Amino acid sequence: MNSTSSKITSLSVLLLAMVLVAAGCATTKIDPKPWNVSVTKKVPASIEVDLIGSSETEKTVWEGYNIDKYWTPGDPRRASADKLTESLEMGTPWKIDSKNPQWNKWMARGAKYLVIIAHLPGRFEPGPADPRRVVVSLDKRAWKGKTLEYEVYDAEIRPLTQAN
Repeated sequence: MNSTSSKITSLSVLLLAMVLVAAGCATTKIDPKPWNVSVTKKVPASIEVDLIGSSETEKTVWEGYNIDKYWTPGDPRRASADKLTESLEMGTPWKIDSKNPQWNKWMARGAKYLVIIAHLPGRFEPGPADPRRVVVSLDKRAWKGKTLEYEVYDAEIRPLTQAN
């Protein structure tokens, strides 16, 4: 076998391996489950939080949605969201049990993610990195423990639960 043929064969094998690895990563399935969720306000500001069960398809929309628009009174996206809403009390955790009936609705719609959106004071740069929004995998293998815990501050939603 000449040098050129050997290089082509090696390159073909490398390309095939890369395609198989990429295909394996793309087919990693999320095995969602209802979680206990705890959200605690750590600042005196008035803060409202929405929790939304999201399918894979909806996830992209939620990640890109303008949060200023979301909190505008009468916003159709917020109005039609299948959500739980709470005005948080300082230092008192808002707890959603894994047996809450809302989980059944979200799971029936194919939820694989939990979207947490907080109405925080101040001005924020719009876009996918907006700190007022967190998108969380509901995969049963994703997190340590039984509860997804978050703290809400003036400028961000901070996760406390460690990933597996």
